Amino acid sequence: MVKRLTILAACACRHPEPAPPDLEGEVLYFWSTFDQGGDDWPEHVDVFDDLIAEETIEIPSDGTLKSLDSADVDDLAPGNDPSTASGLFIANEFDCSIADLRAILSYPDQLALYPSNYDTYVRTFQQSRSEWLSGDIERLDADVEYDTTVLGAEYSAAPKVAFRRFDDAVVSRVVMPEPAEFESGNKSITQDYQLEVYWAVGGKIRHIYGFWRDADFGGAFVDESATVQTLVVDGLFDWDDVTEQWCADGLPE
Repeated sequence: MVKRLTILAACACRHPEPAPPDLEGEVLYFWSTFDQGGDDWPEHVDVFDDLIAEETIEIPSDGTLKSLDSADVDDLAPGNDPSTASGLFIANEFDCSIADLRAILSYPDQLALYPSNYDTYVRTFQQSRSEWLSGDIERLDADVEYDTTVLGAEYSAAPKVAFRRFDDAVVSRVVMPEPAEFESGNKSITQDYQLEVYWAVGGKIRHIYGFWRDADFGGAFVDESATVQTLVVDGLFDWDDVTEQWCADGLPE
């Protein structure tokens, strides 16, 4: 999934607080083990549930994450320095089944589902989506090309998206190996990394989302500013609201 900021007319800006260390450690674990997967992933989902039960993680909540290390991205975006990409997270819960969520996450036309987030969107799968949805294969990769407008700036990007399924859960990863291309102005998004863990709990989906971006939209709109961080986390919660509605309504024909 690739998500964009939505600017608000009035922003009650705040600096998100740092993530609880246990949550941060689990997010980084899923990131570092994504390509090989792991028989222990269900145990790490259980850790999230335990952290929620003991209220170390509140639902909903958001905060900051420490930066990724170079070793975390060397095979994905060689030459990048992820220490300059600011990290954020959200923890959330919404009504949906895991089967419906998998269909939504992998739906080819994301523009049809999230029209306020994209101007154009093309997704090319490397494996069979139908085999992934049926459980015949565990991993689904896609090359994405999209255009969007953020804070009045138009840009294009070409991230790599991957999904892995296990039990009643999905882990997704997004990596933008090359900087976004802006139409004009002194603006940039040089790095973008995303890691999401979704799992089913009694008819609901729990969602932990880690997000690291090195972005400069001009003026005060840089990724570490309170304004941009507030816009990002609000936009991610809005995304879950839209996803929940598609779970209720069903996907377009």
